[in-house]
Amino acid sequence: MRLLPPRFLPCLLPVALAGSALMLQSPPAAWVEGEAFAEASVKPLVAGWGNRDVLSGRQWAQISTDDRNAAPATVRYEFDAPAAGGNEVWARIGYEFVRSPFRWRLDGGPWNEVSPEVLTTDLMPIDRWVEVAWLKLGEAELGAGRHRIEFEVQHRKNERGENQGLLFALDALVVTPGPFRPNGPWKPGEAAPSDEDRKAAQTVFEVAAPRPGERSVAKLEGLWEVARADEQLPGPVAEPMRELPQDAFWSAIPVPSDRNVSRPDLMFAHRLWYRTRFRLPEGFSGGSVVLRFPLNNLNTTVVVNGQLCGFSRDPFVPFQVDVSKAARPGVNELLVGIRDAWYGYSANPKDPMKLRRRFNLPLDVAKGGFQDLAYPIWNSFYSGILETPLLTLSGSAYAEDVFVQPKVSEGAVEAEVTVRGGPAQVRCDVLDPNSGQILAALGVASTDESGRAVVAGRWEKPRLWWPDDPQMVVLRTTVLQNGQPVDRVDTEFGFREWTVKGTHWYLNGVRWRGWAELTQGDTPEQWLANYRKSGQRFMRLAGIAQNGGYRWKGMPIEEALRWFDRNGVVVRRSGILDGEVIGYMAVENDPDLRKQYGSEIKMELMRNWLDQMVGQVRAERNHASIHVWSLENEWLYINCINLYGGLMDEFEREVLRVGEAVRRADPTRLWMVDGGGAAKDNSFPVHGDHYVYTNNPSQYPALAYGAFPTGGGRGRWQWDQKRPRYLGEDFFAAGINPADYAWIQGEEAFGGKAASQKGVALVQRMLTEGYRWGDHFAFWHFWVGDEGAQFGKYIPNAERAVFCREQDWSFGSGQRVARTLRVFNDSRHPDPMVLETELSLAGKVLERTSRELKVAPGSFETLKVEWAAPKTAERAEGQWLLRLKAGGQTVFEDRKAFSVFPPSSLLDPKLRSAFPKGTLAVWDPSGRVLGWIRARGLEPVPVQGPKVPAGVRVLLVGPDALDDASSVRPDLAALALSGVRVVVLEQSHPLRVQGLPVPVESTDRRGAFAFVENPTHPVLQGLRDSDLTAWPADGWSFERAYAKPTQGARSLVQAHERLRYSPLLEVPVGESLMLVCQLKVGANLGQAPANRLLANLLLHAASYRKAAVPVVAYAGPNEQLRKALSATGVAFTEARTVADAIRPAAKRIAVVSADLGTLRQLAGLRQDLDAFFAAG
Repeated sequence: MRLLPPRFLPCLLPVALAGSALMLQSPPAAWVEGEAFAEASVKPLVAGWGNRDVLSGRQWAQISTDDRNAAPATVRYEFDAPAAGGNEVWARIGYEFVRSPFRWRLDGGPWNEVSPEVLTTDLMPIDRWVEVAWLKLGEAELGAGRHRIEFEVQHRKNERGENQGLLFALDALVVTPGPFRPNGPWKPGEAAPSDEDRKAAQTVFEVAAPRPGERSVAKLEGLWEVARADEQLPGPVAEPMRELPQDAFWSAIPVPSDRNVSRPDLMFAHRLWYRTRFRLPEGFSGGSVVLRFPLNNLNTTVVVNGQLCGFSRDPFVPFQVDVSKAARPGVNELLVGIRDAWYGYSANPKDPMKLRRRFNLPLDVAKGGFQDLAYPIWNSFYSGILETPLLTLSGSAYAEDVFVQPKVSEGAVEAEVTVRGGPAQVRCDVLDPNSGQILAALGVASTDESGRAVVAGRWEKPRLWWPDDPQMVVLRTTVLQNGQPVDRVDTEFGFREWTVKGTHWYLNGVRWRGWAELTQGDTPEQWLANYRKSGQRFMRLAGIAQNGGYRWKGMPIEEALRWFDRNGVVVRRSGILDGEVIGYMAVENDPDLRKQYGSEIKMELMRNWLDQMVGQVRAERNHASIHVWSLENEWLYINCINLYGGLMDEFEREVLRVGEAVRRADPTRLWMVDGGGAAKDNSFPVHGDHYVYTNNPSQYPALAYGAFPTGGGRGRWQWDQKRPRYLGEDFFAAGINPADYAWIQGEEAFGGKAASQKGVALVQRMLTEGYRWGDHFAFWHFWVGDEGAQFGKYIPNAERAVFCREQDWSFGSGQRVARTLRVFNDSRHPDPMVLETELSLAGKVLERTSRELKVAPGSFETLKVEWAAPKTAERAEGQWLLRLKAGGQTVFEDRKAFSVFPPSSLLDPKLRSAFPKGTLAVWDPSGRVLGWIRARGLEPVPVQGPKVPAGVRVLLVGPDALDDASSVRPDLAALALSGVRVVVLEQSHPLRVQGLPVPVESTDRRGAFAFVENPTHPVLQGLRDSDLTAWPADGWSFERAYAKPTQGARSLVQAHERLRYSPLLEVPVGESLMLVCQLKVGANLGQAPANRLLANLLLHAASYRKAAVPVVAYAGPNEQLRKALSATGVAFTEARTVADAIRPAAKRIAVVSADLGTLRQLAGLRQDLDAFFAAG
């Protein structure tokens, strides 16, 4: 709050306490409707649209044409003079600043020119970019009788002086001896007060007398009066409104409300006076009278009984005004002047039109990009008195502010109290809010010269505030003068303390980590139920720009924060500055302001943001739920760095300045930014990242467990691993195309948003487990709702949990399975936990284990466990249950599905039969594959290159046998062309260019997830998608996959981005083939899936026989299909009709266009289709 200096007080004019100006007598007037023209060279369009109620008679006359050759339009009106002598002439016209220039004259006299720049008043919106306002044309001496007024509408011009057409609209004319006071579409003296207007004018808020030493509080909620206070040219913005309303048109407005919603007709009334009355008790004297406004926008002037009492320049900041000197017993008049959000645009004192030109901008423009704002209100143009003002009566001195600072580590409470009303003593006690019992008497302190007193004392056996036990207590502050209490205020708080050591946050000395998502729920109760059910650990209470309004679930922000306090919700509290869509013009384009501030960046915005943010922090700092202040959202991360990278050092210095001011206002919490790390020089206390997750299949799941210090840093910010890292937003699920979940989900993801929810859940679970396990992030917030909840994505959100690091779940019969477990205790409870496991196969429990663990709160313990996969002669499916219990109750449960392969030796006889001695050659520099082959009882021929002896039917190329040079030579392709089947296992230098007989691109794509593309193919018999996941050698199932071929080769396994890549190709070569496998078979030999795949590859190579099937195509009108088929190189004959493609029934392939007409024809050929399929 800032008070007007005394020298300005004479500027304030007294306000009568009489009734509304609506009842004042009006002078006589001639009123002419715009549509009542007597003559026009071009007939105007008479119509109304949009908000027609703001037009006189709900319509106006408009002349509009884009014809650049059109002649100027003339319109004549006639009227009878209301009085002989001097008269004012006014016109209500449309299209502010973009209307055509025009001229007017009376009774054939000289023309008067009016440019589009001439200023209007009483502006009202009709529709987007359509407005209407009163313009004083001039004054004229008129005789009694009939007169005429003519308008000539001229062309608008572009910057080159070229005609741009005509645009003019007239709603009404008024001629009056004056003075005329515009009042929208109403004729002078015509507007009558409504029932609500009368009620508002009669409202008097009653304020009860306070008890001695206590307070009395009244809510000023209800109908107030409001009146326009337009100024032609805007003056200084950050000063009180100096001129009080005279002969104003008062009408009703609900308080609290957003003026834009409750009174849209006043949308363009950018200065308003609100008026109401309150009654103080008779005999109340010598006490304090204080008004508190929880939320106004933009700035506020407070006047009581004609006397200026206070001014607040900061939007959306609670503030209070001491009106004691102006208030008196009985009825008092309260005037509240509001400059609305449009005054938040940048202004130049030398050029008032810079701001004035903003006054007709539609409301939705404030949501757009590059707004030249001086205040941090982008996307926050809510205007007026937005929350209920409070009027408080107390004694001669009162506590203006109480800041409670819990010091859990010291077992103490410190209160900083600011007193107004003279020297006083301050006593502070901690009370039970229910019984009123004193829990801790902190002591008494005297105020200093500034009115500040610090009271501190110990609290033995305190009640701690925890998220699962949010104990709230009250600090009772009593103000005494001469030993007598004159004021008492109760401040609710939670006794808790947030601290940071290194990269970790601590709550009450217990290490604390947080995870969250966009919890769903229409009401606070629904939201809280979902928050708890999904195991979330914090939430973001966004600033107004990001929150979609100035309330949360219908609650005022102050009420919402109390609700979070009482329900144990940990809150990251955000400020209002938001740069997510580059909403702000971050640099200063006004040369005068650039010179004034000595900077290229928007310093006016930076300074106003600092004041606004500090005001918010001071108002909210007693809330136990808030654990960190987030100063901005993506201001640095998007708004600044996207366009002004060369100015980032200066932007970051200003953010640091704001952060330091916030820290001074609240030394009990750290601050951060939402995106922008800790600045390039790591000067911020928290490293705040956005969008570390990349959705790159070549990086996950491994990267989820890693530090990834450059993640989200946009090439500028890198985590130094010395301060906490906070992912304010990560994994924007809705921003990912459903098809981009296919790399982890498979083909089902291509079914759209609903079908890809499993992919969402898989990614979210992978990240949660990885982030907790890796222990690099202190807090993370996934930008995803509850989609995918049915797939178990909330399982790893449990405070006490057990995760398994390995992610391969396909084992050989009887195989020893080694698993790494990590048991987390992210609760505050030290009681022992019991880890239970249960191994079952085909629903039958085979083994149970149990062990007690003592894991300290905020820590974890890593375990190595082993178990034997069940023995089975055929593939079987099992489950490994992981369960944690604490206090006899299950606190975590997870089930890991696994598969058991039959012994790989069962295929050995087939291999020995397929490969008599001398028929299988093995080129294997590592010797590992050769050893595996020999262990099967085969007698392979070792070779050192692509040359094989006579009699060899299959060449098996082991891992990394090829170097860069040999990978591009045609040796292996030539060998295949000679009739030898070639099987190539994973290579660091895969076959490419001439190394393959078909055009296939080798890539650097790797991944942990791959999917069977052709489950009926012999190479994939006995294998499923789950068998191709996270192979254990290094966690990657494949490396350097091929782009899927478009001709000449077939993909058998698909993987990576949108499944566009293949780690396993079948390439026919003449009568032979090549099987090119980038799945990491060689590295994982001994593991059941790799064993089976290698055996399948060899058996298929040994038995391969080329089979040719004729292809018939019906493309019909689908020329694109015809061209695509030709491009594949497939030989086909074209059928004349759909029926010809499937008749007569025979073994062949039919390719038909999938256009609607063709499909309808096929539907009528059901018997032919059945016969076609039966023929094979």
